[in-house]
Amino acid sequence: MDLGIDRGVEVKASMIAELGNDDVVARSERRWTGAQPPAAVPPAQAPATPAAPEQVVIAPRDGVSVRPSPGTDEPRIGVLQHGTFAEPTGREARDATGRAWIELRSTDVADRPITGWVAAEYTAPHPAGAMDATGRTNPDLADAGYRPVQVEAGDTLWDVARREGVDFQELLALNRDHLIRPDLIFPGDTVYVPAPRGPAPERP
Repeated sequence: MDLGIDRGVEVKASMIAELGNDDVVARSERRWTGAQPPAAVPPAQAPATPAAPEQVVIAPRDGVSVRPSPGTDEPRIGVLQHGTFAEPTGREARDATGRAWIELRSTDVADRPITGWVAAEYTAPHPAGAMDATGRTNPDLADAGYRPVQVEAGDTLWDVARREGVDFQELLALNRDHLIRPDLIFPGDTVYVPAPRGPAPERP
């Protein structure tokens, strides 16, 4: 069919877009040369939301306060000490200032189960380690057969190594995954002991 348009002659088309009740808010122009129009570009997809970590650790050396709902104006219902492992409930929120909060289940400084909100900036994903009724443990080391020793009041890792007759550096390396800062351990934490130093036992 003859459109009265020679090939190669550009036909200028003008489109006026109207939005809502406003008059003209945008004007766009396209040129057509008789060629096939370019394929439409699909809209960019929003990036997938990362899955929430199964376990986080409390990062500040001084620990963090637990609140019944997001916000520092809320009363403190407990404290999670440094290195405590906690399970996110999946609930997240922002307070009136825009600060991000996360709801956690864990064990507080008095070894009591607690569920509440902490500022998200004070937590970090940490899959290794676990909590029991008294403190931090490492199920992987327990399953591997390493002997558990419970930390007593006033203990350091150096004290445990000397008392158990093992090399301090070996003890440190073995327990690094669940004792986040080796210079900061608490009564009730479990330390796993490698084979003691010394000559191998004589054969019978």
